This record gives sequence, structure tokens and C-alpha cells, in this order.
Amino acid sequence: VDLLGVSIFAGYSGQEAKPEYEDKQKLNGIELGGSYSWSNFGVYEKYEHQSNNQVKYNELSTGIQYKFFKQNNVYLMGSAALGYGWGETKETKADLEFLTLPVGLELGYSITSNFDAYGGVGYKWLWDRSENSGCSMYACWSGRGDVVGDTDGLTYKTGLRYNF
Repeated sequence: VDLLGVSIFAGYSGQEAKPEYEDKQKLNGIELGGSYSWSNFGVYEKYEHQSNNQVKYNELSTGIQYKFFKQNNVYLMGSAALGYGWGETKETKADLEFLTLPVGLELGYSITSNFDAYGGVGYKWLWDRSENSGCSMYACWSGRGDVVGDTDGLTYKTGLRYNF
């Protein structure tokens, strides 16, 4: 099987998320993923798990990437994706669901022909799609969104990539 163009990656992943109805949350965790590239274009799939003392968060995203600079052992790549995020808040035990749009820049250095070290920054928009239901003395309701509200913020990462 020819795996030319296939790579896998793993590393640290973090974000500074600002929910509509809460203070900014700094989340830290890991990212694991794989990509397939041809020429300067590529597609990727990535899983992230992040948490802090108030929130546990997971995300699965699929996106495109483009290497717009590659010279010697250095590259610069841009990416954009669509994703699904889920998690929970520890205090309220609310189940969270988000539709996500992460964009980013990655700077990498090829240590060998098979290994790259990378770091990156980006921005992520999260639209709250959590189930919101309840009852008061006068009415009951059920819908989607506005549990923590739409969230967005800075993202950052660093890790290693193995190129087959």
C-alpha cells in the first residue's frame, strides 16, 4: 500500500474560549489527527480533548489545508474546518454541543524527511447547539442553543507530525 501523502500528528492543543454568558475559559489538552496531502493542498481529520477545572470539551473536525510557503525545511500552512464539539460543565452538569469553525496558521520545521515539529495559532467560532429545555410555573420549553451561548476565541497548538 502506497502511503505517500499521508501523515499523522499528535500534540498539545489549547484555546481561550469566551462564552456569551460566562467568563473566559482557558482550556488545555491534546490533539490527534491524520491528513492526506497532494501538492500543496490537503484534507485532515482531527480530534481534540481539552479541559479545565470547570469544563470538559471534545471536538472532531474535518478540514482543508494549504501549504503556501515551503523552503528548505520550513513550511507555513493555513487551514479551515467544520467540526462538532461536545462536553459538559462540572458545576451545572449541563451537556454542551457546538457546531465549530476553526481556522489557523501552522509553522513547521522538518526535522527529518519523516518527522516535522509544528506550532500554530488560530481562531475558533463555536455556535451553541446544546439542548435547552425546562419548565417554570407557567410554561415548558424545548429548543437548541443558549445554554452557554455562542463562544469564540484564540487557539494554539504544538506537536509532532509523522509523514509516511
